Amino acid sequence: EYKRLNESQIVNHFEKTECLSTKAGVCETLRELKWFDTADYCTFYAKCFDAAKKEELEEFITYYKICKAERILTQYILKGLTVECAGRKKIDAALAICQRTLMSIDDQLSNPKYQSDCISSAEWDAICKDEFTQEMLLEQKHAKRLRKINSGYYLG
Repeated sequence: EYKRLNESQIVNHFEKTECLSTKAGVCETLRELKWFDTADYCTFYAKCFDAAKKEELEEFITYYKICKAERILTQYILKGLTVECAGRKKIDAALAICQRTLMSIDDQLSNPKYQSDCISSAEWDAICKDEFTQEMLLEQKHAKRLRKINSGYYLG
């Protein structure tokens, strides 16, 4: 990029600084921090992934699924829902996922039922069940607008 600039163009640029000037570069640099210090970069910088690398993309997908399971349990607890209301399979699957992610390495090695794949497709299907589709969201938005119109508070 730098070499394609016209001579009349002035930029604040230092060559070979991709490790600090791109998101992927910062991510990689922070991951390499473990070789120089015991600090975990996730304690001071947002968790990041380089989706161009297959293994990091897979790590991101797993992380996303774990976060979704955590969110389901958090909503269940915060809203005080009953298991029947929240969905037994959904709660059980989310709980199993979260328990596995919190399991120590010793427990993982000694447990013959431990799945190295953190989330099975059946668990993923269970925690995604009853998700709002685009049509459901539009219908909900339309119903909300109708309620406002009928209540007399709708301004346009």
